[in-house]
Amino acid sequence: MQKVLIPLLTSLLSANALAVVNGTPLIWDNYDDLVEANCTGTIIAGRYVLTAAHCKDDGIIQFSDGTQQAASSRNDHPEYINHDGYDVSIWTLPKNHNTTNIHFFADLTQDTIGDGDTLRALGFGSSSSLGQSTLTVDGSYNNIAYPMYTKTTAINGYNEHGDSGGPDLNDSNEISALTNSIIADESLTGEITRYTFAVNLHYVEDFIRNTIDGWHYPTVVNGNGTQTVTVQSLHINPTSDSAWSDGNVAIVGGTCLGNNTIHAYETCTYEVETNGSGTLHLSDSETISINPQTNSGGNSGNESSGGGSGGGSLGLLSGLALLGLGLRRRLVKG
Repeated sequence: MQKVLIPLLTSLLSANALAVVNGTPLIWDNYDDLVEANCTGTIIAGRYVLTAAHCKDDGIIQFSDGTQQAASSRNDHPEYINHDGYDVSIWTLPKNHNTTNIHFFADLTQDTIGDGDTLRALGFGSSSSLGQSTLTVDGSYNNIAYPMYTKTTAINGYNEHGDSGGPDLNDSNEISALTNSIIADESLTGEITRYTFAVNLHYVEDFIRNTIDGWHYPTVVNGNGTQTVTVQSLHINPTSDSAWSDGNVAIVGGTCLGNNTIHAYETCTYEVETNGSGTLHLSDSETISINPQTNSGGNSGNESSGGGSGGGSLGLLSGLALLGLGLRRRLVKG
């Protein structure tokens, strides 16, 4: 027993973050809300990056347009240090970064992940190539110590080095979980079955709202005529419409307009009429540029070259919890 356990513990302590292997390649420009920063992250409201708490911050956040920034601060879940299962962190950017294609959250006030559900995990490899793996939820997994863990089995592609912190999307293309770790189950015949573990964001929904307490929205919308702009409330409390516009932009309708009770994780729309450039103001500090005359993509706060290709280490408590899955199982290293 001892000869098996010691190498397994060593593997758990040194395991790297993850990256999609043999999955579906994606065009990064079509997913400009995703970033590479040792792991994978998602831009929220143009100024935050949602990722895993175990991911190291080496000062470089790489955006799809080739620019870089360094996070001005990071906010790990307050229970992450003593309770490794809350493996979620939100980093703040020193300057807003423009995004046109964003992913909204599922209604995290409810547990939206069920047995047999299909999830799509997005992430980067060491070559900075964005990919997608398709996973199915194994609802039979029940970790009493870490109820926020969701176990999935790989259908198409699997995760390895560089993918931790990437979003797991449901069938509605909504963020419902974050990739955490991968287990390889080796049978006596040598066959390997790979399981990916993710953090169900339902268990940290209050942390997300307490950290952001604002709108989630695309920072840039392009197109003339009537445009539909979708936004999502990540406010601590129910909020109300207070938007206005300027320039060649007029608010003409939408489900947000005049709505005085917009609940957490609720999405609503503004219909804007435009024949040029202008701004949709959601609040004094939250703005959406409509047909900006100069759209340079990200506002680089760090001009150093080179992207991250490393990855954070899996936490000890997570590894110990996964020991219960069987002594022949081992973490796949990137």
